[in-house]
Amino acid sequence: MFKFLGSYFGKRIKYSNPNFGGRVKRVPEDRALSSTLDENIKVVNEIFDRCGDLIIREFMIGQNNPVRAMAVFFDPLVRMETLQRDLIRPLFNAVLPRSGVTVDWLKEKAIPAASIFETNFWVETGNEITKGKAGLFVDGQKGALLIGFYEHTSRAIEQPVSEVTVRGPADAFNEDMRTNLALLRKRLRTTRLAVEKMEIGMVTKTAVCLVYLKGYLPGGLLEEVKSRLDRIKVDSLLSSGQLEEYIQDSPYSIIGAIGVTERPDVLAAELLEGKVGIVVDNTPFTLIVPITIIFHMHSPEDYYNSYWFASMIRIIRWVALHMALLLPSLYIAVTSYHQEMVPTNLLLAIMTAREGVPYPAIIEALLMEITFEILREAGVRLPRPFGQTISIVGAIVIGQAAVGA
Repeated sequence: MFKFLGSYFGKRIKYSNPNFGGRVKRVPEDRALSSTLDENIKVVNEIFDRCGDLIIREFMIGQNNPVRAMAVFFDPLVRMETLQRDLIRPLFNAVLPRSGVTVDWLKEKAIPAASIFETNFWVETGNEITKGKAGLFVDGQKGALLIGFYEHTSRAIEQPVSEVTVRGPADAFNEDMRTNLALLRKRLRTTRLAVEKMEIGMVTKTAVCLVYLKGYLPGGLLEEVKSRLDRIKVDSLLSSGQLEEYIQDSPYSIIGAIGVTERPDVLAAELLEGKVGIVVDNTPFTLIVPITIIFHMHSPEDYYNSYWFASMIRIIRWVALHMALLLPSLYIAVTSYHQEMVPTNLLLAIMTAREGVPYPAIIEALLMEITFEILREAGVRLPRPFGQTISIVGAIVIGQAAVGA
């Protein structure tokens, strides 16, 4: 019951069940590849059972004394033109050495691809194929080659949505980790920038990267972040929001110690201050640890404006924060318990306006807060044409009612 409620109200279930969703046949960790191509084909069909987007391309290597081979890859994840140009065509037209086809000869002289490495076990082979690599199996060779022919399936670099600036850069992170790391490297062109990769999720195997500047971190911070990430044992990790729940200190705290940004310039600035960034694949939002409330009160545009203007805007933000936190409670306290603090004319106006209201001041303030939250949620979640209309009309209606009152 508690697991269900926690999952329903936003707290993810933190457990791993290998049989969840039905029993599946798993490949043993130490199962090695066979040197017989027909046996490897049988195992591939067994592992990738009912995968309609998997392609098994059998072909011959060389013109003189050709050797059987096959390429295994997922159609949506591999760039077909590159695979045809850099793998199948060179091997089909290759002149085989007298010693025969070997894995070393394929890596060093036959395949011009940049990303290529050898594997001897099925678990690693299956995992890498699902990530977008093409597996090359050659008859008579026990090892397989995994070659990167990635298809660019992410959206282009666009402007930030939640952190908009006027004078700052107009590029933002997207769902592709390689693009995000490239945007960060573009700003921090130094060998001090460290990137440590890991995988989280037994099913999703989501790539997570720790980024930091060597020599800038306080003692113990990196080890603490790594230990918290290593303790995560779940089936799936789909977003940085889930990861934030797993590693935060106080789940019920209003102000957390983990920052979120979609801007590469903000992440670069925080790394220069001794923070650690956590880049999660398939999400455009990057985590920053640790942060304080000051992080939430700063804007990236503060660093692109003059000192006086940025300082004034920051003071206005702090004043607005205190007004948003204190004004409703001050209104309730003054109108309900401390009427002597209000000038007589203003008190008479307030009492006249509230004469026909059947609720106490606290209920009135709560209704106002809830109404604003409903309008904000509707403006964000609804389709853009409807959301903008509802936000504008709702603000006008509430404002007109307040003026009339």
